[in-house]
Amino acid sequence: MNRFWKKLSASAAGLALLLGAGTGTGWSGSGSVAYANNTTYYVDNQSGSGCSNAGAGTSAGVPWCDFTPVNAKTFQPGDQILLARGAVWNQVLQLHGSGTSGSWITLDAYGSGNKPKIQRSGGVNDRTVYMYDPSYWNVRNLEVANAGDGIRVMYSTLGNQGLRFDNLYIHNIDSVVNASPSTTDGIYYSTGILIDANAAPFPTTSQWVSQDIIISNSEIAYTTAPITIIDQVTSSSEETKNAYKNVRLKNLYIHHAKGPMGVRNTTDFIMMDTRMDNIGYVALPQGTTGIFVWKTDNYGFINNVLNNVPATGSPDETMIDMEGYTNNTYYYGNYISNTHGPGMEFLQLGGGNPPRNPALDHNTNNTVAGNTFDSNNGYAMKTINNSSNPTGTISDNLYYEPGTGLTTGNFSGFTQTNNISISSPSNLYNGGKQYSGTANTGGSTCTTGSSCWSYQSYNGSSYVNLSYDSANDWWGTSGSYVSRFNMLPNATSSNWTAKTWTAPSAGTISLRGRVLKSDISGGDGVKARITKNGSVIWPASGTPQTIAYNDQSGYAANLDAVAVAAGDIIRFEAGNGGSGNAAADTVSWSPTVAYTSISGSCTPGTNLALCHSYSSSSQWDGTQTADKAFDGTTLTNWQSAPGAFSGQWLEVNFGSNTTFDKVILSEYGSRTTGFRIEYWNGSSWATAYTGTSIGSVASPSTHTFAPVTGSKARIYYTSGANTPILYEFEIYNSGCGGPNLTRCKTYSSTSNWDATRTAAQAFDGDYATVWQTAGGATVNGSWVEVNFGANTTFSRAVLSEYGSRTTGYRIEYWNGTSWATAYTGTSMGSVASPSTHTFSAVTGTKARIYFTSGIDIPLIYEFELYVT
Repeated sequence: MNRFWKKLSASAAGLALLLGAGTGTGWSGSGSVAYANNTTYYVDNQSGSGCSNAGAGTSAGVPWCDFTPVNAKTFQPGDQILLARGAVWNQVLQLHGSGTSGSWITLDAYGSGNKPKIQRSGGVNDRTVYMYDPSYWNVRNLEVANAGDGIRVMYSTLGNQGLRFDNLYIHNIDSVVNASPSTTDGIYYSTGILIDANAAPFPTTSQWVSQDIIISNSEIAYTTAPITIIDQVTSSSEETKNAYKNVRLKNLYIHHAKGPMGVRNTTDFIMMDTRMDNIGYVALPQGTTGIFVWKTDNYGFINNVLNNVPATGSPDETMIDMEGYTNNTYYYGNYISNTHGPGMEFLQLGGGNPPRNPALDHNTNNTVAGNTFDSNNGYAMKTINNSSNPTGTISDNLYYEPGTGLTTGNFSGFTQTNNISISSPSNLYNGGKQYSGTANTGGSTCTTGSSCWSYQSYNGSSYVNLSYDSANDWWGTSGSYVSRFNMLPNATSSNWTAKTWTAPSAGTISLRGRVLKSDISGGDGVKARITKNGSVIWPASGTPQTIAYNDQSGYAANLDAVAVAAGDIIRFEAGNGGSGNAAADTVSWSPTVAYTSISGSCTPGTNLALCHSYSSSSQWDGTQTADKAFDGTTLTNWQSAPGAFSGQWLEVNFGSNTTFDKVILSEYGSRTTGFRIEYWNGSSWATAYTGTSIGSVASPSTHTFAPVTGSKARIYYTSGANTPILYEFEIYNSGCGGPNLTRCKTYSSTSNWDATRTAAQAFDGDYATVWQTAGGATVNGSWVEVNFGANTTFSRAVLSEYGSRTTGYRIEYWNGTSWATAYTGTSMGSVASPSTHTFSAVTGTKARIYFTSGIDIPLIYEFELYVT
């Protein structure tokens, strides 16, 4: 459990020591000089700039040299502070004043070249940027580096709003961890961007400290904490969930952070279109996590790629820690991978640090839908609770979690539906994770190394490949492009912009994604669709999904059981809203394609249940899930929820119509007394077989029946002594209706070795099973027989036995009154080389091998009969 930030905010006294006492009210260092509104100020310390701090700074020809005059000024609505590109300062920047909703204050760059840079000396007390009670500020195109702390926003008042950080590069802010080493202002973490309300009054439920905050299009690297948004704590250790409202983090690249990002005390938050990688890479006694969530409401994660929380020996080691006091948290379209602990944690501890009131602590109404979980060491999701249970829904997720599973802990407060296990990480293709400047050609083959993604536009008659723009890291132009997470359609209503995936193999795929507006500042809305080889497959109606200009919730674009051939092309397409106003119509969409089965990856003629998607009526926990009954090993199992039996079911979805006529079952403890094998015939479940007992791991039971065809199959439990525990549910098509005339009939023999080596095993089309006579039986006079049920003509036998033991036998047929001989032989083939024996055609209702001599008792793999 992550214990986060004992103290994060800098004290006013400490800041005064760091920055020097200033004039005016509020924080130490407040500016005092004010000029008229809408004034532009220039700062440039480069050689030849003609700079002077003694001047007004309002001319690019005579700019200020450094931040001394900036720090002394209170800026007015409409003012701009422009820093010269290519310039570097080793000095703290202090920003005072507020704009208005119609006249923002802007800190930006001018000129050409690299971003202006504030680079300190690397000391733990070095500071970079301070902002004091800002409202309506734009801060963009700036690099901040090599300091004990990054950009720090300090609030001492309520009711602030309007704060933008865009196109920043913040790095090497990582010298202070857990308040060590100590600093003059007492910071706890070196933080890339900290928004702190420690000095503000405690807000009521109708108040806030700041709202309408957006951090976008920025890279934050090598920090202790990349971003922290936090409020004050009362003397009773209580906090508020509404200190901050309407917060958006968009298109960020956050990597190499020792500690977590924490957006606390916030209502209406969305993090979207963001990459995080290598987070929590330093051991922390309180635990490591990528994102720490505390005291929040209506809190969303959409279309993010969150990768790698490494092993450090710390607690948690999770990507997202839902620590406490959270409500209405939703996760759509994220790709969460490679955490040493669980991908996500839902905590409801009722005690501990941070302090919490057991009567008030909650973790409620979580929605986890349409995400992809890949190779998280401690399950995809985990609950830890000492008070009441976390609640929510978990649906339509894809997961590859080898050795663990989807969930662990008490998930009784969650509803779980249609979560699909994927057999290999190589079967997962995510548009955000695998985006690059090297793309597949978009043709009928997938170029090795490109992950099969390409980027195209449709001009009304054909799809054409877009060109890569390395400066902007997108495919296309500023008028229409595809980037890692986003698409911007052009202004022509008949045109479409597409993220394109080419199938490398034939098989069955599932599609997951969330499509919504990324930019809701304008535009006329967009349309979205998924096509396969140019034909619409989503929405099901064939009519593109309309998304309003301000819709940042969007729509689930999920499909299952989509059959593809190698070279088939799946396109995720966005078009404009129809009025030609494409400005601000950027779409967020980071789809995942997953193979649930690949043609040729499962050997034809063997277990048909392997390599598909699975579901069940319930499951015991996150380890005993439906997929464990179809994984080809008896070391794992599925178990239904506690107390459930009659009406429980376990299902495999083949993805297309599949014919089968045999199942092999193994369970724990001989607990089942009634079950049906059912198949989906396209409109309802039909019964293929009814049984009363199931075998064990040591002796699985084989159940054969007339061939049936369906797109799904299941075992449906009707009675039993305890909850079902099934090790393996194997399904086979033994070839009934094929040329082998012995298939799917009734069988008998003079004797059997045991319950597993019966007559039926010599006619099941499976060389892994055998019929053997009883131990000590006489070879001469032993026989194994097939009853056709009607007169049947045959003229060829194919035989395979163990150990070349037979030296004399006859192939006989029942002519209606007696056994007649069709063929007499002295040897039989093996599994590796079966023997074929032809003879004149005969007709009978039954056929058998009658043994006359041999060196050991008969042991037959297969007895096949044909007409030739």
